[in-house]
Amino acid sequence: MLIIVVLLLIPVVIFAVQNAQMVSISFLNWSLSLNMAIVVLGSLLIGLIVGTVWTWFKGAKARGQVRQLTKSLEASTRQVKELEQALQEQKHKADSLDTQIKALETELSALEVQRVERDNL
Repeated sequence: MLIIVVLLLIPVVIFAVQNAQMVSISFLNWSLSLNMAIVVLGSLLIGLIVGTVWTWFKGAKARGQVRQLTKSLEASTRQVKELEQALQEQKHKADSLDTQIKALETELSALEVQRVERDNL
C-alpha cells in the first residue's frame, strides 16, 4: 500500500515543483492566493479523504453481513457440538441397552433350559 502511495505521489510532487507559481482560489465569497503545489497536494489529500470515507460507508453493509454471518456460524457450530454430544449419549444408551438385551437373552436361554429339564423329569 505504501509503495502505491509513493508511486502516486512522485508525479504529484514533480508537477507541484514545476508549477510553483501563485494561483487565486475562489469559493462562494471566499478568495485567497496559494502556491499551486499546495493547491494540488491539498486537492489530492481531500480526494483521498473523501474516497476513504466513501469506501468505508459503502462497505458498512458488507461488514454488518459478515458480523451477522459470523454470529450465525458460531451458533451453528455450538449447535453441532451439542448435537454430537447428544448423539454420543444416545449411542452410549444404545450400547447399554444392547448389553442388557444380551444379558436378558442369556437369562431367558438359561430359563428355557431349566424348563426343558424340568419337563423331562
